[in-house]
Amino acid sequence: MRFLFVIFLFYFIIDNYAQNVGIGDHPLIPHPSAGLEINFSDKGLLIPRLTSAQRNSISNPAHTLLIWNVTTQCIDTGCTTGWIPIWCLTSPPFF
Repeated sequence: MRFLFVIFLFYFIIDNYAQNVGIGDHPLIPHPSAGLEINFSDKGLLIPRLTSAQRNSISNPAHTLLIWNVTTQCIDTGCTTGWIPIWCLTSPPFF
């Protein structure tokens, strides 16, 4: 009987909380519309850093895929026609 209860409890938890993920420095229930919610008071998000050549080697990038282009110092996003820069550093220091 205890085994069935554990199985039921496991199923209930997975069924109710498998739709989205929260990552943070305290227990977090993500907003229902978010697939992933990141909440830290002292940390940021670090996206993949690639050269233009590495970026161009990604075959069929997902629409809105984000990378930091170290060659151009831009955040690039994948779109239906290839890659477009959506934000760029305009003055030194470049990293």
